[in-house]
Amino acid sequence: MSKVTTCWSCKGPLSSAGLFCPTCGAISSTVERNPFTLFSLGNGFDIDLKALEHTYFNLSRQLHPDRFATKGPQAMMLALQHTASLNDAYATLKDGLNRAIYMLRAQGVTAFDEAGQGKTPPALMATSFELHEQLEDATTPQALQSLLTHVKKQRTACLKNLSDAFAKYDTEAATQATLELKFLTGFEREWHRKNKRIKDSA
Repeated sequence: MSKVTTCWSCKGPLSSAGLFCPTCGAISSTVERNPFTLFSLGNGFDIDLKALEHTYFNLSRQLHPDRFATKGPQAMMLALQHTASLNDAYATLKDGLNRAIYMLRAQGVTAFDEAGQGKTPPALMATSFELHEQLEDATTPQALQSLLTHVKKQRTACLKNLSDAFAKYDTEAATQATLELKFLTGFEREWHRKNKRIKDSA
């Protein structure tokens, strides 16, 4: 249920879920930090990314600073705060890894905080070692592409496991799948760096 506060402009009732005062139309002084609430989404892992993008651009247009140039410094400041919150929320939701980490942290999982680093399961560490060896041995575009195809399949399977785990409220399984997705995401970055080096030296 949305918390009701008071509009800074007209002092009328203001719902925390809205960007603008329903009474006077002034921009809200309550900046929503929950990305799911900001985008009017349920707290599920699966998201329609095209719909998310459409909503993001629509809200971005509503909050564009040019619309508040004549509204005074308070309105301009709030517009910038809302825009920053919107950008952060979009970055969290559009990426599967960021979305999963946010959802787990909301459930009190600390495996992805600084103090929780190093909790990588032994099986995942073994997979990491094997893939990095394959990446080091891959010296041709064909070998690199084959490795990337393999990793992308793993990533697709990992996202499916994440979706199933969150749907079943299985926090442990979701944590393990998120740790795997984090590794695969980092590995793909390393892959792109090596691929660039090989192209640059060709």
